[in-house]
Amino acid sequence: MVLCFLFLWCEAGVVTFLTTQLMDMGMGVSDAILVSGASGASGLTGWIGQVVWGTLSDCLGRKFSIAFLIVGWVGSLLAMIVLQDLVTAWIILLIWGLFRNAPFPVGYAPLVDSVPRAAGTALGIMIGVALGVSGIFASAVSGIVITQLGFTWHYVILALICRIGFIPLARITETVRVAQRDAAA
Repeated sequence: MVLCFLFLWCEAGVVTFLTTQLMDMGMGVSDAILVSGASGASGLTGWIGQVVWGTLSDCLGRKFSIAFLIVGWVGSLLAMIVLQDLVTAWIILLIWGLFRNAPFPVGYAPLVDSVPRAAGTALGIMIGVALGVSGIFASAVSGIVITQLGFTWHYVILALICRIGFIPLARITETVRVAQRDAAA
């Protein structure tokens, strides 16, 4: 739940203010909304990340995949510091899309692996709490950071929040090897 909370915090921190940032850089409203929206650049590649990383986590393990996704998120968030025009926005957000949605199916998988009979309940609680609570904090904190320190520090702080994900990741039990061993038996 903590991992999803952190990823959702960072996602809300980006998407809540990205259109405003792009417009402040001189981009027209329609271009800013198109590139930053849910079906914009990151939405085009987001489903690819979900499928690829969901599949790879079945083979490589949940923990390895989530660790790689944390690194991808951090790199993508820091790359957002250099957003300067429509072209860089498309490039950076297309890359971010490969990581943006991928932590969720990979993060949900250990719950399904661990408690298959109560997976719906576990997922509902995790999604509800992580999404609801992260959204409350992310918008307020990001707004204050952007107002006081600017977008560069905003992305640095979001990258640090994302890196905190390594702490709960260390406490997660890998479920892929267990599932493979049980299937072989």
